[in-house]
Amino acid sequence: MMNQSAVGNAIAIQQPDGWLLHGGDAWFYRGEMRQPTRHCTPGLRFYQWMMAMDNAARRHNQQRLRELSCQRGGEITFFCSHDARELDALRVNAPLR
Repeated sequence: MMNQSAVGNAIAIQQPDGWLLHGGDAWFYRGEMRQPTRHCTPGLRFYQWMMAMDNAARRHNQQRLRELSCQRGGEITFFCSHDARELDALRVNAPLR
């Protein structure tokens, strides 16, 4: 049986080889995680702002997940299905770049 924990609008699943964290709608572009400073394309940045019910809460949650991805990225595989490259890398078990 796998352990599951909710982190904001993300889901973390403990697997035998570490944690898998699905970001849900927390981020849409790979540049928003695994580095201290957020990088996002202008179109996706606008879309996230436009669709957010509470943009301040969304940004705060994203920052918390970004910090976690920088601190524990070796233990946790972060991915978001909105980013085709992240999803494809997960499908073939390749490292995210």
